[in-house]
Amino acid sequence: MNCKPDATSEAVNSLRARLTTLLHRVRGDLVYSAATFLTSVMAFIGSLIATRCLAPDEMGIIQTLMLIPTYCAFLQGGVFNGLNRDIALCQGKGDHDKVQVMVNSSWLTAKAVALIGMLISLVFTAYYVLTGSPALYLWGMVFVFLTLVAEPFSQHLEIVFLSSRQFERLGVRVLWQNAITFVLGFLPLVAGALGLVAARCGYILSRLALRCRGVPIRATGAGSLGQIRELAVIGMPLLFAGVLYMYLGVADRTLVAWYLTPHDVGNLSLAGLVTTSIQFVPACLGTLFYPRIARCYGETGSAAKLRRYFWILLGASVAAVVPACVGIYFIIGPLTEHWLPKYTGGIPAAQVACLSSLGFMYIGVSGVIAVVRRNTPYVLAHLFALLFVWMLGGYLIRHGYGIMGAI
Repeated sequence: MNCKPDATSEAVNSLRARLTTLLHRVRGDLVYSAATFLTSVMAFIGSLIATRCLAPDEMGIIQTLMLIPTYCAFLQGGVFNGLNRDIALCQGKGDHDKVQVMVNSSWLTAKAVALIGMLISLVFTAYYVLTGSPALYLWGMVFVFLTLVAEPFSQHLEIVFLSSRQFERLGVRVLWQNAITFVLGFLPLVAGALGLVAARCGYILSRLALRCRGVPIRATGAGSLGQIRELAVIGMPLLFAGVLYMYLGVADRTLVAWYLTPHDVGNLSLAGLVTTSIQFVPACLGTLFYPRIARCYGETGSAAKLRRYFWILLGASVAAVVPACVGIYFIIGPLTEHWLPKYTGGIPAAQVACLSSLGFMYIGVSGVIAVVRRNTPYVLAHLFALLFVWMLGGYLIRHGYGIMGAI
């Protein structure tokens, strides 16, 4: 007697096979997405612990020092941004020799940026010593030094992983980094502000160490100045747009640090917690989809083929950001009064930050703009917003509106 599977069994087996194939294809994406999501969660938890343990004055000093690496983000001149775009683009065209030359040149750029960063950190350290600043400024300069020296190499290595579509391998490394970050996040409970400095140093060093292993494309030569110029020309508009976004994100903290006191900067950190928690979903989506968008554009050369990515990212960002902004606006006051009573002075600014964070809906789709290099409206919008915040915020702070004037 012949035993043939019935139609139902065949359908079940076919569905199982399709699901297995799909899971195999997206496994790396899922690992990296989960790891990136957990990175934001771990950072948020660490920030909450630090905020609860540190006085606003101490937090204000640390937050002020963190501005230094932020404003040095332009030092790489767009080379890393160009690499991020062109590895996937050239791999889509099958030009692997070109990819190797670009990796070599980017690594050379990382060395130069690290050297410049070292000099900048030494200048700031000398300034704080000569002006008799509190000791926490000098301890904080340790993590500033490590950031400026190590971060160029970490950025290069991460871009190589991502643009080579090695999501799973990078995701595993990020998961280990998250575990380390979680443990280090409790140091402020033991050592206060110095514990936070130690945690930041541990994060920077572990981030670099974990990305040094298993790099899919290693630098094998000295690099080419001509290739560096080519990457910089391609990446400069992307860098300019990204740096403007970063500067816009810290514009309020910059104004408060310039015109007011570390205590006020500390109170403003509550608004920073709010914006960080709201933006990490669209930011994760943008990071995950960017190599896919670049590869698709490299293979097809058609901006029309990117429309589906645009609508997917926009829809997912709206679905994540709007409910988060509304919910946090109403709960931030009671939560702060109960868990962070030293920071109640920052509640009004945090509520305003909830409303302004509605603009984070565009973060994901900005990757499409970057790939097709139609950055002019995007850059002009950021430049106008930054100048507006600096001018109006500075005016309001000088006329007695405090940290609310900077939001």
